Amino acid sequence: MNRSTYNEQILPSVGASFALISLAIATSFTLWAAVGDLPAAGLLLISLILITIWWRRAIHKITIDKDFLAINQAKIERKFLGTVTILERGDWLIARGVKFDPHAFHAHKFWMKSGVEVEILDSRDPHPSWLIGSKRPQELRDALAKD
Repeated sequence: MNRSTYNEQILPSVGASFALISLAIATSFTLWAAVGDLPAAGLLLISLILITIWWRRAIHKITIDKDFLAINQAKIERKFLGTVTILERGDWLIARGVKFDPHAFHAHKFWMKSGVEVEILDSRDPHPSWLIGSKRPQELRDALAKD
């Protein structure tokens, strides 16, 4: 059994969560004003269930063990990982903006403010690098550097 050497979970941003909840409430209120209590309550209930599903799926999970780097459902053997570059806020915004690489594997959410770029050494992999969002990019780089 492989033990994890690094684990990180990043929850969805509070702003995005509140925005979705506010939208659900406002839409239900509008429906309530137009047609009544029951349809509005039904819409609000369905909206809150969908928001809960989104919230649980939006959790960003990074796990590193002896052999693999796993980010959400994506997984790669560590032997195929090359140089790891830390991207703090300014560099992170540039990497996701003006220097966006559509060929890279993007493992981040829009609310993340830092991360790392990992070079991929596998010639069979169509992605030259992985752009990984992290709140602790230094620790992530150090964990990837360990053998």
